[in-house]
This record gives sequence, C-alpha cells and structure tokens, in this order.
Amino acid sequence: MKITIPRLKWRLTLLALLSYSNVFPQDKKIEGTVKSVKGETLPYATVTIRSLDKDAAIIAFAQTNANGYFKLNVPVDGNYLLNISMLGYEAVSIQVNAAPAPLSIVLTPRDIHLREVIVKDFTPVKFKNDTTSYTLSHFSDGTERNMEEVLKKLPGIRVSDNGTITFNGKSIDRILIDGEDFFSRTYKVLSKNITPGLVEKVDAIENFNEEKLLKGIQRSDKVVLNFNFRKKLAANVFGSGSMGGGIKDRYIANTTLFSFLNKTRLGVIGNINNVGIETLDEAKYNLNIREVDNPQSRAEDNPLTLPVDIPKPFVPNVDQNRYLNNRARLGAVQVNHTFSSQLKLNAYGYLQRDRNTGNVYSLSRYFLQDSILQISESGQNMYHSKQSLLRSRLEYAPDSLSVVRLTGLYAVNDPYSNTGLVSSVAERIETINGMAGEHAATAFIKLGYLRRLSAFTAINLEYERTSINTEQTLLLHSDSADRYTLLFAGKDSLSGLIQQFKLPQYRSSFRGHYMGVRGKHSYEASMTLATDEAIVRSDIYVNGTERIEEASYRNDLHFKRTQYALEARNEMAFNNKVKVTAALSANNIQLQWRNKINAQHKSLSVFFLQPAIAARVNFKRTSRLSLSAVLNTLVSSPTDLYTGWVFTDYRNVLANKPEYNISREAAINIAYVYFSREKYLNLLVSGDFRWRTSPYIINYQVNELLNIYNRTPANVTNANMNINAVLDKFIYTLKSRAGLRCGFSDISINRRVNNAPIRSDNVYNYGVGGFIVTAFDKMFNFSVESKFNKIALAGNNKSSSFNPLILQNKISVKLSPVKSVTARISFEEIRWPNLRSDFLDAVVIFTPRHNTKYSFEIRGTNLLNTSSLSFDNITNTAANRNIYSLVPRIIYGSVLFNIGKGR
Repeated sequence: MKITIPRLKWRLTLLALLSYSNVFPQDKKIEGTVKSVKGETLPYATVTIRSLDKDAAIIAFAQTNANGYFKLNVPVDGNYLLNISMLGYEAVSIQVNAAPAPLSIVLTPRDIHLREVIVKDFTPVKFKNDTTSYTLSHFSDGTERNMEEVLKKLPGIRVSDNGTITFNGKSIDRILIDGEDFFSRTYKVLSKNITPGLVEKVDAIENFNEEKLLKGIQRSDKVVLNFNFRKKLAANVFGSGSMGGGIKDRYIANTTLFSFLNKTRLGVIGNINNVGIETLDEAKYNLNIREVDNPQSRAEDNPLTLPVDIPKPFVPNVDQNRYLNNRARLGAVQVNHTFSSQLKLNAYGYLQRDRNTGNVYSLSRYFLQDSILQISESGQNMYHSKQSLLRSRLEYAPDSLSVVRLTGLYAVNDPYSNTGLVSSVAERIETINGMAGEHAATAFIKLGYLRRLSAFTAINLEYERTSINTEQTLLLHSDSADRYTLLFAGKDSLSGLIQQFKLPQYRSSFRGHYMGVRGKHSYEASMTLATDEAIVRSDIYVNGTERIEEASYRNDLHFKRTQYALEARNEMAFNNKVKVTAALSANNIQLQWRNKINAQHKSLSVFFLQPAIAARVNFKRTSRLSLSAVLNTLVSSPTDLYTGWVFTDYRNVLANKPEYNISREAAINIAYVYFSREKYLNLLVSGDFRWRTSPYIINYQVNELLNIYNRTPANVTNANMNINAVLDKFIYTLKSRAGLRCGFSDISINRRVNNAPIRSDNVYNYGVGGFIVTAFDKMFNFSVESKFNKIALAGNNKSSSFNPLILQNKISVKLSPVKSVTARISFEEIRWPNLRSDFLDAVVIFTPRHNTKYSFEIRGTNLLNTSSLSFDNITNTAANRNIYSLVPRIIYGSVLFNIGKGR
C-alpha cells in the first residue's frame, strides 16, 4: 500500500500517542511536596522512582513545580524506591507504596565543591564551568557611553561594525538582564542603550539551554551574555538617564529604567539624539524565520527580497558618529510577568525613527574587455527609517513535565531615501534625482508543545504561520531625455520613470521533534512539512502616469513551494573531551511557477540530502578545537525568476530570463580557542571555507548610460575563504591588556561583461593590527591601537590606480587628576592612498563627591573639523572609490543621573 508523507505523519503521531498511553498508565499515583529545612518549597527538584530490585530501571520521572509539588504515576501496586535530588542539597531515598498519602520530604543543604579553578574575587576575569565573568571596573575607564563600547574592551568578546557580538568566535544568541530574558534576540536595544554605570559584571555563558525540561537531554551550543546590575540598586525602580545639548542645535537625552518586583520585571528604554549615536540597527525578516526574533536566521535559504536596496550610509571600520548626521529616536518596553506558577508572559515592543544625511563623491571604473569605462558621481543622500515591533510569548505549564507556548510578532519596517547627484561620463554631465521607499509588514504566530516523556526523552511539536507583505517604489528623474529611451521602443523623449513592486509572502509549517539521550549518545529526529507562497507584481510608469503595457516590462508571478524534510542527528560524547555530531536531512521540494501575463508555467520536483558533521576536542581545560562540514542545496526563489525589466537604481537594470537553478554549497569551518584561566591569555584562530557550484552569475552589459545585467545559472564554481586570528593577553601585574589581530580573505567569483566571460581573478583582503590598553590605579592611563588593511586583485593591472591600502592609528589618554574628575583625549588617523583624515575627540566628566548620583559631562568629537573620509573597494569587474562627507565638529554638554536608592 502506498502511503503519502502527510498520511504517514499522522499515523506516526497517532502511534506515538497510543504508545505513550500504554507506557504510562494513570491508575496509581505517588505525590508529595519537597521543602528545605527552613520550610521553603523547592521548585525543579528531580524526582525518580524505581522498583526495589538492584539496578532496576527508572519507572517514572518528574520535576517539582514552582510550589515544590510532584506527582508520579506507576503501572502496578507494590513497593518502590523514591529518590529526590537537587543541586545544593543532599539526595534523599525512601521506600514507598503505590497510592500512599501525600508525602512531605525535607532536603538538607550541602556544600558544592567545584572541580574547576575559581579565580578570586579581586581578579578581572573569573571562570566557573561554562561561564566567564568580567568585572567591569577592571576594563571600563568611565567615559564609555553605552555597554557596546565596554564590550569591545573585554577579552574574548568582539563587536562588529553593525553591533553583532561574538564570544570566542561564536555569535551570541541574546543578552540577559540578571538572568532574565529582555528583548530576546533584538539584543542591540540593550547593548546600544544601557549605560555602563548600571552594570557591575558581564557573564559570557556557553552551552546555554533556556529550556529546563530539556536539561540532561539536549546539549545546547548557544552563547549568551548576562548583565549583572550593581547590587546597591533598589529592587523597585532603578536606572539611569542623561540630558544635554550643544553647539549647532545638537541634543541628546536618554533614559533606562528597570523595575524588578516579585511577579513583574519591567524595562523601559528611551533615546533621542542627533550626535551620531545609533539606537538600533534595521531589522529585516523573511519567511525562513526558524526563531521568531532572529532576522535572516537561516542563511542557507534564499531570502525573498525585492531588488532595490535602500542606500544607508555605512563605512567599514569607522565609528558611526563620524559620518552619521542623524536624528534618532527610540522607545522600547519589556514586560515579564508571572501570573502563577503555571502561566508566564514575556513581551516587548519598540518604536524607532532615524534620519541620516550626507554628501558623497564616488568614482567607478568598469573593466571591459579592451577598455575601461570611468564614471564619477557627486551628490547628497538622505536616509529615513521607521521601525516598530511588538512581540509576546505566553507560556503555560499544565504540569511539571510539559509546557505550551504561544508566540506572536508583528513588525513594520519603512525605510526610504532621497538622492540627488551629478553624473559625469566622458563629456556627458547629467543631473539625476531618485527616491526609493519600502513598506514591509510582518506577522508571525507560533504554537509549540514540549513534553518530557521520561528521564531520557522528550518531544516537541510546533506550528508556525508567517505573513510578510512588502511594497517598494522607485522614482527616477534625469535632466537628460535620452537616458532610458534605449529600453523603451518608440519613446524619443523619456526623462523619468516610476517602478512599483509588490511581494506578498506566506508560509505555514509543522514540525515534530523527538529528542533523547542514551549513554554517550544524544539523538534527535524531526519531521517538517512547510508550504511557501509568494506573488511578485511590478509595473513601470514613464513620463508621469503612462503605464508600460508590454509584457517584457512587467511581472505578475505566482510561486508555490512545498517542502517535506526528515532529519536525524546524533551526538556522541567521550569522557567530556571529544564530541562528534553527525546529521542527515532528506528533503523533497516541489516548485510551481506561473506567469499570469504571458501564461508561462513551470514546475520542478527535486530530492536531495544535506549531510553535516562536526567534531569538538577539549584539551585539558584551556583549549578546544572545533571542526564542522556541511553540504547545502540551494533552490531558486521567486525573486530569481523575474521576467520583466527591473530597475535597482538610476543606472542598473535587471533583465532576467526565468530559469530554475539548483546549486550546491560545501562549507568547512575550523576554530581553535585557547583561554588560559591562570595566564589571562586568549587565542582564537578560525577559518571559514566555502565553495558553491552551479550558482547564478551576473552578466553585465555596460555602456555610458546604463548597466544592463541578468542572472543566469552557470556551470562554474565560486569560492571564498576567511581566516582570522586574535591574541589577547591581560597582564595582571601591570593591569594592562595587549593583543594582536590579523585576517585574510580570498574571494573568487565568476562574472561576464558584455556576454564575455571574465577571468575569476581572486580578490585578496588582508590586515594586521595590534593594541595595548592600561588600567592603572593611578591618575594616568592610555590605549594605543594600530592596524592596516589592503585589498588586492590578482592578475589585473587595470586597477593599479586603485590601491586600497588603509592605515589606521589611534591613541587615547585618560587623566584623573582628582577623584571627582575624569578626562579622556583621543587622536585617530585614517589614511587612504588618496586621502588622510585626522580626528581629535575629548570628554571630561565631573562627579561631585557629596552626591555621586549626578555627573556632568562635556564631549567634543571631530574637534579638528575634518570634512571627508575615503573608502575603496574592488572586484574583478569594477573598482569603486567613495569619499564621504563627515559630521562637522560636535561639542555638547550633558547631565547624567542615576535613579533608585541604594540597598
């Protein structure tokens, strides 16, 4: 008999339920309450029961609930051995009968002796099991504006230009506040807005598992940070704030408030400023959200995005307050409330607005077969962003072995930009204006049920529904009437156009996940059924309101994708030193594509396996080596199948032919971490290697007016490699920290120009840097940082005029002439081949001795009033030089204050 996958799914589920009811009958019970010697109930104590036979297997398992209560069901009458254990208490074993009177069990405290070395309290870094704790007073000089600036100084922690945080080379999952989940994976709300004065210690926790029911079953590899607030802060309302202003209408005001009551944890963050402080990164969501709060969390799938990229100012390796001439506003609220021992709520939301303006000059050189086309542009860009989000999670625990969660999210993202520029090509000079805007609304709901079946197994069922509606508009206008006439037959004069895009997307999925542990093995099996639907519509209007009716300029595509996936995973641990993980996923994807304009229809069914293997070796307690390899299969998305002309900006036009494509990517990751607890020495060496076969490649047709390009599958291989190393040493006797950093990348991408293949010359990017930071208990401290970075294109002399070599030097001096005054002066030099930019910054903070709740601050940035900054980039088809205008000199003063009484 032939059984389809959906029928098989329901039959397996029914069989599991029947088996569950046979294994755990409900006719006899043993119940009771676990308390301490002080009479306090003890939640989450482990309770097991077995027969009196020697080496008998466990019959039933439970955990006490929030009130210390437990209940066990046993299959037959008789005598049993009941065992109760909890960390920090002596275990208790008693003999009981089935269905006795409710028991009252008392546990006696006991001391815990840890095998790991614990560094004494006065040291800057402490280690305990999987937790690394940093005492901030050893790393902060008191002049940092937010926690992000402090985290950059902690050994083992790195913060990227966009605010992403990593610990020992692994991205963190979230930031906790005194152990509480605040703003979940939108953790930049915290790192960019919490002031360092609130935080006493930062914990980096590896192998973090927030799911108590899965402890001992599922081994997590997540990393989180935990901000420990100062103990002197009051438990009702506490926080910090500041308010100030300066020359040229500069202003800043921010507040961070927390309230930790018995059943309610509340956090409120507000920030408005125009001094270059970014309050929140732009969040983008797609249909492949596995974790609801994680934008673009599944990189192995093609995200469904529209073609126009709303340009936002960004310069790598440069502080954003150098070039962000902004007007930022942020309001965020988090509420955690416990209604009862069974019902909990975790909810947060935020509203964010920002505007950035700046001038830019760019010079582009396109490498054609026998010549070089050079284009220069100069103008101004204004970028606006509006974001709002509301997310809530309701958690209900009907008993101590199961939990039901309902999660909902609604987010709106509205970025848009206005650009005015002058373009110069050969003897042609042209004025162009453009506006690009987008509106994206995301709705998400997820229902999950987690059940611990026994001491060694658990099952998790999840249903998800996602809806994303995106609309995008691009307006282009030129004072030259012939810029776009080449594309539109019969149009002798055409100075402007409007392009409108709509992309509604929907996704439904069901996932069943079975987990267990047996001896050295931790195993998982899952089944997923997912359906994606998308509609791509686009229209072009010229000369105001005249719609182009030809099919070759329009899109009306209907796309459906159905995926069945079965995945098995097994992890083997040997003596806590070696861990090997193997996974295999079997996938069947069915695609249907229909063009309603010309009645084209295509379908595709593909089956593939995705294997993965990983190994981790621990050498004593100081170092570990990790190795992983995975083979991904990438299948076309709706936005790979455009049929009509698509403008991405005033010059670039996409002219695709709809072709399905299946490409495969092999990825290998290697990481070695050495972290000596006694020497305060941290070494991280990591490598990432990727090869993609049969990718979509770009074919450019370049002329003085337009770049017309299309993406077509090709039987070639693209490759890239990244190698990084970081050496970090804290010299405790000198109270100084020193380090070296280096990196190397090699990118090889195939392209075509005017239908001619371009040799895939490798683009190399490499750099080396060093730093030293002191933390003397004296009036004088300093920090020095120096680094260089170079981009090179192998085998192409056409780029000789672009020599992207950057030198960056920074020295900072901190002075504390008296206890109440702290000052810092910083000088930074950024040198490109064509431009040198120097910066001088200063800050002075005065804290009255008689009232430390208040501080007074004066800050000055770009005191030398440097006006521009350069950035070069190069590929095997083009070289680009961008010169950005910088924010003029900023000087402002502010009052900082703490809220909340000491304990």
